[in-house]
Amino acid sequence: EVSSPRPACGHREGCRVIGAAPAGALGMDKSLCAKATADSDQPTPGYMLNEIGRITHASVDACRQLEEYLVKRLAHASVHVKLKALRVIKHCCLHGHFTFRRDMQGSTASFKEMIQYRGPADPLHGDQYNRQVREVAQEVMNAIFDTRTASEQLQSTGRMQGFGSDGFHNAAPEPTGSARLAAIASGIGESVAKLSTKLPPSLGGGSVSGGMLSEPYSSGSYQMPNSGGGYGGGGGGSGGYGG
Repeated sequence: EVSSPRPACGHREGCRVIGAAPAGALGMDKSLCAKATADSDQPTPGYMLNEIGRITHASVDACRQLEEYLVKRLAHASVHVKLKALRVIKHCCLHGHFTFRRDMQGSTASFKEMIQYRGPADPLHGDQYNRQVREVAQEVMNAIFDTRTASEQLQSTGRMQGFGSDGFHNAAPEPTGSARLAAIASGIGESVAKLSTKLPPSLGGGSVSGGMLSEPYSSGSYQMPNSGGGYGGGGGGSGGYGG
């Protein structure tokens, strides 16, 4: 019997791995990144920045590929490419996965070089674009080492595929069971206490001590039933009313 050829996965032809992502689904969208850092004076659209920011949450590999691509774009001869790449990096540091910001700390030499960038003057705008490169590069450096940004990102929700853990702080769980009932009872007690202090004595207003209402509720004509089911004190019989 001639066995059928096996695909690269090692299984027989037609095998499907349940839950496996399609090829390239978790990779970096290079076409999108190329458009976002194109060599033109047109600013990068906001939706592109948001889409690239989502790449940092896709997977470890996609995030690393994006980091390497953007840092390489800083070496491009065009001032427009440099400027756009810096703006994309800044957006990802502020709004992307926190590992992007952390990994970018290893490329500070490239950003320092951009802070000192002195390119040829534009025939129409002079040193404007060069100045913007220096300014945005400084903003990137500030974003990379901004601990407040990291704290805010840690409080966001979601899980980054391939990172092994979500990397986010979990919110405190809500009380359940007896703890929840105790919290509810405590809240009711506090509400009754506040209400009682606002009522006039003629309507039963009084203070609360130890969770029990004081006078005038402690005195009155009403008497609690005894263990035998009767009311009153003294010689009241079972089931009767004494006085």
